[in-house]
Amino acid sequence: MSTDQPALPPTRVKLQLAGFGGRVCQLEWEDGQLWHRECPLGAGGLHRIPWEAHSAPTEAAWRRLRGALDAVDFWRWPAAPADSGEAFRWRLSLRWNGHSRTAAGMHEPQPALGPLLEAVLALRGRPSADFPKAFHLRCDWPGGEEHFGWDGRHLAFAAYQPRPRIHEGQPVPAEAWKAIAPLLEAGRPVRERVPAEAECFLIEPLFEDSPLPARDVPAPLRHELRQRLKGLLPAHCRLDGVPGTGLAARS
Repeated sequence: MSTDQPALPPTRVKLQLAGFGGRVCQLEWEDGQLWHRECPLGAGGLHRIPWEAHSAPTEAAWRRLRGALDAVDFWRWPAAPADSGEAFRWRLSLRWNGHSRTAAGMHEPQPALGPLLEAVLALRGRPSADFPKAFHLRCDWPGGEEHFGWDGRHLAFAAYQPRPRIHEGQPVPAEAWKAIAPLLEAGRPVRERVPAEAECFLIEPLFEDSPLPARDVPAPLRHELRQRLKGLLPAHCRLDGVPGTGLAARS
């Protein structure tokens, strides 16, 4: 792949690192959006680290990556198994201009691989403001309880009353958040304990170790926020107890 040609973006980039530079990280370019998350090595893994969206890489960043791939003849490397179940220290998968390759290693990357991994990590630009930060929204009202969890990249949903349902891993395009973000930002810090039987919509950190305080959604906005979030989910998640109201049937 010549670096003299225009650096058209690849269709896929996926990088997983465990230990390179003292960190654990994931970086993925998918459907024209760059995602990244990382934590220090030994901090407990990435399952409690939210994703962060980044602006699209620059043409210079793509050229740098293409040059690094060519420098190590990446497209001729032995292909790694798709799902071997083994614990890799690093794994890199790319699909670009008719080329496709997945490579992985169970040991610390060789020094010659360093410039390539750094070129992949250098794809990160500014954090994108098009997606909200990770959050958990708990919706409690007499006869109903629903939860929404956003990890920065995927939306999860769980309903316990009146009809149990669970859905995970729902991607949400940036455009969909434009009408929802102001409702999330309208939350105010909780100043007093809410009675258990009262309606309460709380925006909380997705993970318990976050220092951010819980925020209460103002009453006039609660069910609008809830319904807009449910509108992002498959049809079976949007079913409610009272047709047309979005509320559970009261006994």
